[in-house]
Amino acid sequence: MIPLYNLNGHPVGHERSQQQVRAAINVGARTAGWSVQDVEVGKILAINFIRAHVVAVDITYTAKHYSINYANSMHMKVYCSEQDKFLGRTKVTGFESCANGIQPTYIHGTYQIWIDELNASIVAALSLN
Repeated sequence: MIPLYNLNGHPVGHERSQQQVRAAINVGARTAGWSVQDVEVGKILAINFIRAHVVAVDITYTAKHYSINYANSMHMKVYCSEQDKFLGRTKVTGFESCANGIQPTYIHGTYQIWIDELNASIVAALSLN
């Protein structure tokens, strides 16, 4: 188990329009094996299905920055607090979210690997524009 990892305010790099950033995020996410859905201008929902595991992230973006933040997951053994981790209380079935919209404190270690791969693929797609 690792602390939940969100990527906030990652710079886009060269000057681009918000539309170009959206397109690069879509290409990068799909290349990394994620399904994507435009939620609204400036926000994409990306979902990764690997075996029985599911991870959903919100990707928010502007012309200058983007962020990748945990939305929910399935079978990722999340802990909603330090106390849950200490007591070994996890949610392992259904979509996992904590009460009152609080993000989990800890999650399965593979989550960060998938987020790092997603980010690397987005960076590569941005470098093509």
